Amino acid sequence: MKTRKDSPLSTSETLTCDLLVAGGGMGGVVTALAAARHGCQVILIHDRTVFGGNASSEINVMIAGANAMGYNKDARETGILEEILVENSARTADPSCRLLSDVLWEWISTEPNIRYYLDTQVVSVAKSANDRIESVRAIRGCSGDELIIKARWFVDCTGDAVVAHEAGASWRMGREAKSEFGESLAQEVADHKVLGATLSFQFKDTGKPVKFAPPLFARDFSAPDAFPYREHNNLKWFPWWVEWGGELDMIHQAQEIKDELTRIVYGLWDHLKNHGNHGMENHTLVRLSPILGKRESRRVEGAYMLTQNDIMQRRQFPDAVTYGGWPIDLHPPEGIYYPGAPAEQTFIDPYEIPLRCLYSREIKNLFLVGRDISVTHVALGSTRIMATIATLGQAVGTAVSLCRRDNLDPEQLSPAHIGELQQLLLKDDAFLLNQTNQDPNDIGLKSKASATSDAPLHVLSGNSWESLEKGCAQLFPITEGRLDAFTALLKNETGKTQTLRVSLHRASHVMDFSQTKVITESIASIAPNQEAWIEFALKIPLERGLYWIEFERVAGIQWCRNLGYEPAGTKTAQWNAVKRSWSAYRGYHIVETAEWVAFRGCHAFRLTPESHPHSADQCINGWNRAVDWPNAWVSDPGVSLPQSLTLKFPHDIELGKILLTFDTDLDHRQPPRFASQAVRHYRLWAAETPDGNEQLIAEVADNYHRRRSHDGRNIRAGSVRLEVLATNGAPFAKVFEIRVYPTASEIKK
Repeated sequence: MKTRKDSPLSTSETLTCDLLVAGGGMGGVVTALAAARHGCQVILIHDRTVFGGNASSEINVMIAGANAMGYNKDARETGILEEILVENSARTADPSCRLLSDVLWEWISTEPNIRYYLDTQVVSVAKSANDRIESVRAIRGCSGDELIIKARWFVDCTGDAVVAHEAGASWRMGREAKSEFGESLAQEVADHKVLGATLSFQFKDTGKPVKFAPPLFARDFSAPDAFPYREHNNLKWFPWWVEWGGELDMIHQAQEIKDELTRIVYGLWDHLKNHGNHGMENHTLVRLSPILGKRESRRVEGAYMLTQNDIMQRRQFPDAVTYGGWPIDLHPPEGIYYPGAPAEQTFIDPYEIPLRCLYSREIKNLFLVGRDISVTHVALGSTRIMATIATLGQAVGTAVSLCRRDNLDPEQLSPAHIGELQQLLLKDDAFLLNQTNQDPNDIGLKSKASATSDAPLHVLSGNSWESLEKGCAQLFPITEGRLDAFTALLKNETGKTQTLRVSLHRASHVMDFSQTKVITESIASIAPNQEAWIEFALKIPLERGLYWIEFERVAGIQWCRNLGYEPAGTKTAQWNAVKRSWSAYRGYHIVETAEWVAFRGCHAFRLTPESHPHSADQCINGWNRAVDWPNAWVSDPGVSLPQSLTLKFPHDIELGKILLTFDTDLDHRQPPRFASQAVRHYRLWAAETPDGNEQLIAEVADNYHRRRSHDGRNIRAGSVRLEVLATNGAPFAKVFEIRVYPTASEIKK
């Protein structure tokens, strides 16, 4: 039995590693995993009992990113984040983050190159020189033990930039003046105010009336108009606009902010239960988060500071390592007490983020991941979102591995290093807006691809109808060098013959409805009360590429739309006539930057001649998602599975690693549970072997992930064949990319 004399109150231990990651939110977790998978010895410390930060089971904010609530199609972040979120969605049908912390813990605890310490907070930093960190001192809250952690590189993922602050790095907190960077959304005069914090809470429907008596400390929101511009009827989730504290110091006054938000939450719940009919009679409050969900505090000055202009002009950077796409989402610092709309969002297309924003300009071995990166207040309105932050982590963790290999600080990474970093990120299933796979070791790029079938481009039926009066458009790829006719399934609900006009436009990518120049037009008629395929003669030579058809607005005419089927490379859109509006449902002002808004599904149409954009060679063209082309092999849905895809190499090789990239439906904010088009059951074969027989490399019967890696077991082969036996529901096989790597000994030859 131990007694007080046998055990000190606390102990001190010195640890060493290649990389110290401070902060275990989504950015910190992904940073640690990326670095560890590339050979770094990593220590990850986090000041809470569970991983995940704002997405943890403590705060329970759903992860969002460049998808921007569906505004940017097929834009969801991939790589390590997708791997984690797909696994989480497979384990629970609950859309919340209640189990995500456990998935994160599993991924961290099973990675052999990571040591982790929860309930551990950085309290000070020691420097070996004025511009270099030598170690951090951390205290474990569960025991009071002291850890001195020495590392060559450090990543500040603390949110509040604790490591950067203790190291003496320059940082900002507040809003820049419009004049400093020429940002139209900035303030006229700089100030100290920031985005407010939210205190999340949970409730449930009990199925029967539940009374609620507010505590004395609850704020009085009994007035019918207590929450102007904030929709709060029939809530399914805690409202994000329960926000406050932006006028206080988000770090040093955090307790005051949390106390006031607690009063606000109970006052809101009293309003929902006792003052008006809000559809919450049967609901009971379950819990409040024990900690704040912060949006903004310190922002560290890096080698480059990203601005609103960089984002809205989609500036390209030579050192781009990830991308964002969430709207520039700015909230009034007064939070819930602001009498106007609780947010203003400027919707944007995806944009690049350079590596120079992700390390301190003064502390040579300090990287940054999270809301503390080098951006202006306005730019932070977009980059602060958790999916974006996770991709920052994958970029930084991978960059550290190159720094480790060549003993470099981040500012010493050469253009060649940056190119190598970008290729490593793509190999690990990250996505870069303007980079393709150019890996010289991927023999798949040099192979000839063939398939048992490929999907012709047409949609022959639907389950919904859209009025042409709204303004309807359909984007599609053309492969055959001409378009003789466009045929649409239409319905005339009027009692007279209607004349319809279509115009053809060019597109630069699969979300591009911005080009208004008309290539050609065509007119056709539809009889009264008729549902029919109507052909529009075009007879025009066209370059291979993306195009879109726009219907002239006509009342009483409907265009058939299939909500459950969207061929790769197609997009459906409706006209958005109001450039600036207030959304009563969502509760914020919306500043639109496009005139067409894309939606899920696809209109029913046929092309003459038939287009074939889903051929086998699409999976070796360097892309791993639809961008300016479908970039995927899709088998003919009219031909039953199994279907096969074969890569024939230019010469025999010893098979090393084979990487397969499937489709987990990137057109959702979160991965859908068992995405229907994801390949579920497949076999991977080595073909053209020395004995003339195919050899089975791997068989997987229950896949739901996007990326799968297989060891080729040093089999000598002249080709590989992917045999798809079943999906999770779709009648076709779909593969974005196959990479094939020879063994290390073969590469050295």
